Amino acid sequence: MLKPALRALLMSTALALAGAVALAPAAGAVEPGQVGVFPAWSVSGTSGAYTATPTFPASAGFPATTVASTGSTLAAPSGVTAFLGAGTDFGAEFGTSRSQPYLTLSPAVTDSSATTISFDAEPPAGWGFALGDIDADWAYIQAFADTAQTSPLPLTALGFQSTGNYCAATPKPGTCGSAPYTDAPVWVTAPELFDGINYLPGTLRGNSLPGAPAATRDTSGAYGWFQPDASVRSIRILFGIRDGFPTAQLWLAGPAPKVVITGTVTIPDAPAGAAVPDGTMVQIEQPDGQPLLDIEDQPLTVPVDPATGTYTIELPQAEEGYIATVIVPPDFVAPDPVPLPGLPDDPETLVATAPPIVIVPMAVTPPPEPPAPPAPQPPAPAPAPAAGPQLAESGGSVDPVLLGLACTLLAAGLMLVLGTRFRTTR
Repeated sequence: MLKPALRALLMSTALALAGAVALAPAAGAVEPGQVGVFPAWSVSGTSGAYTATPTFPASAGFPATTVASTGSTLAAPSGVTAFLGAGTDFGAEFGTSRSQPYLTLSPAVTDSSATTISFDAEPPAGWGFALGDIDADWAYIQAFADTAQTSPLPLTALGFQSTGNYCAATPKPGTCGSAPYTDAPVWVTAPELFDGINYLPGTLRGNSLPGAPAATRDTSGAYGWFQPDASVRSIRILFGIRDGFPTAQLWLAGPAPKVVITGTVTIPDAPAGAAVPDGTMVQIEQPDGQPLLDIEDQPLTVPVDPATGTYTIELPQAEEGYIATVIVPPDFVAPDPVPLPGLPDDPETLVATAPPIVIVPMAVTPPPEPPAPPAPQPPAPAPAPAAGPQLAESGGSVDPVLLGLACTLLAAGLMLVLGTRFRTTR
């Protein structure tokens, strides 16, 4: 995946470090309107016949470039554990190479190897390369004015800058072994004999000796870097052994014009001073939707200022532009991805204004109303007593028992009366 320098989130730090002084003036420095970029690599071939192709952002202006190697191995690690941090001279120029791929060089099976870097046309001014892990080995470097390597150039065309130790910088790469991290290679400018080997001018040689500064010649983090001039069309690196079977690291980098993308994210009817909720982020992606990666090898995200709703990021100019995907806090709806301009609106300020983005709170559906309790029912009436005979005049009813008793008494009284009359008449 193409990962330009992507120091966007750390741009202020990188720019502050850009004032670090190299041991020689740069042939062309990364200007304020530029960012450093690194290529993606594709590697093919077999032992003794490898080819690697770097792919830079189009805006960097690199011509077609080919790397060929006769080494026993050639690989393109991710740069997660071995890198030139912003605290190194190389990193101060181009930005940290953390999470930026590079090549590992090795000797041939039985001898030194030859690695060539060839450009189909003039490379951009200010490009550079670095060789790392130069300790138990050496690299003899030549510059040529043609890809056939028939027109050698003077040593100064290579634009040697400085040497150092990337393990002494912060953060320390994970590949760094035990301290001390004081070892640095030597750039040979006159014939010399060191550790039993005669070196020619143009050699970046390891400087370690058993017991100084480490137990063996194999140390960690020793590197040197260069910024060739415009006449260079090809570079040859002969890589040889001082001890064991070492490997070296090769980084390429260059400047690219930058675009400063600014945008806003808002919510409808936001109160003053609270444009968006805390935690709103914008993830930056390539046009195909693949996220750009930051120095932690994670998707590149930019925080949105909760008070103003604004965000800003500096990226290499890209005609095809970029994509912004808003990462919203809980309870908000993520909007569709938005295209970002890859070219500035104003070539002076390099600013490009992104389309505004609106996020809305997630709709809250009220819970359904609980069913109404059933209406209370009146108690059932008591069963009515059986109706008795109706009194003719009153219409009231008479209890049958009382009626029977009354009839018995009436009959007894009648018999008493009749009995009395019967005795009287006799």
